Amino acid sequence: MESTYSADELLQYRSLSTLSVVALVLGLLSPLVFVSPLLMIFPFAAAGAACLALSKIHAADGNLSGARLARCGLALAVIFGVGSAARAKIGELLYQRQTDAVVEPWLNLLCGGRYDDALDLMSPEAVAKLRAETSALGDAKFFERRLTARELAKDATAGALRQLMTSEKMPEVIVTTFDQVDLQVAATSKAKQADCIYAATNNRGASLRVGIKLIWLSGSDVAPSWRIDKWQLVDH
Repeated sequence: MESTYSADELLQYRSLSTLSVVALVLGLLSPLVFVSPLLMIFPFAAAGAACLALSKIHAADGNLSGARLARCGLALAVIFGVGSAARAKIGELLYQRQTDAVVEPWLNLLCGGRYDDALDLMSPEAVAKLRAETSALGDAKFFERRLTARELAKDATAGALRQLMTSEKMPEVIVTTFDQVDLQVAATSKAKQADCIYAATNNRGASLRVGIKLIWLSGSDVAPSWRIDKWQLVDH
């Protein structure tokens, strides 16, 4: 049987672009970004290798193949890279809402001098540190919470926040608003903690910043929730 291909066609050979294979392999590894943000290197490298492979294939004038592999690698890099970034942003917004739901009421309670109620939004460790100051009257369990709240009232941050709501003119209405200006969350399989900074400003123009650390409580005896663990005034 005679071949239907010419000798030139039989001799023609298109080599496979190594970069296109590398791009595909890196693209297949791109889902690892969901394990750790540090592995974002895979989609970035896949995209870079794919673009370089496509450029070389185009410049080879038909002597290189692998464009489809390079495009697949590029598509995987974009899908998982964008997906990872979107997931991180959604997580950031979720943490912001969760911490706002605890910190803002706590700051409002301190501004209003409701220190007894503020204890409910604090971690057991934070409350225990305040309670240690009342150890001399530790046997008086009936007064324990009241005395602990009194210690919170002596705190410098609580005093500064209370001052924001103090009016020299009666009956002047003082309104204080709170804005989260920074949030850093460290989350592992065993524990979560958040460090944030809130700016408190009243309608007279007075303001201050408070640095707050929260911890995530999740145990059989408590409902999973964020709790205030540490706090301090922060310089502007």
